[in-house]
Amino acid sequence: MPAPHGRTTNTSAGIAHVAPSGDASDALAFSYEQTAKKLNCSPRTVFSMVESGQLRAVRIGRRLVRIPLAEIHRYLAEQPAA
Repeated sequence: MPAPHGRTTNTSAGIAHVAPSGDASDALAFSYEQTAKKLNCSPRTVFSMVESGQLRAVRIGRRLVRIPLAEIHRYLAEQPAA
């Protein structure tokens, strides 16, 4: 049985199950919408940033695209201070 709050548990077969948590605070990768909230911009802006190469994204399967947390940190570190 999966543990609550996105925690991993091991089954007797040795297969890890991760229960989905309601928030993205412990996520390693984010949707366009989630990334937009983190960067305080629109999802369309995030999409454009991925298309232009400013942000790198990972494709999972045919349709699912995620932006890794490390990539968000890299992008922010490269931005000039205000």
